[in-house]
Amino acid sequence: AYLDTMPFPSVWYSGNREEVRETFEKTKVFPDYADLRSQTPIIGTWDDHDSNLNNGNKNNPTLSWVQEEFLEFLDEPKDSPRWKRKGVYGSWTIGE
Repeated sequence: AYLDTMPFPSVWYSGNREEVRETFEKTKVFPDYADLRSQTPIIGTWDDHDSNLNNGNKNNPTLSWVQEEFLEFLDEPKDSPRWKRKGVYGSWTIGE
């Protein structure tokens, strides 16, 4: 499923790490999202506007800390390669 709606979307453009973290925390307990998380494994990624800057790119000054907050939000395992590289891309095999 592709979900492109957050209950608190304006935080992406704040540039404030604490606001981003608080928004992720609010989103995690938002009833619809919490229900989804309880029933479904979540694998997340972002596109060009989700890294705190619309049409952002590698020169976005907030990119590294937004990535950290995003991976925390996803409960990404600490041994995941996504913690060690620029970007949150990945590859998964689901099912057989």
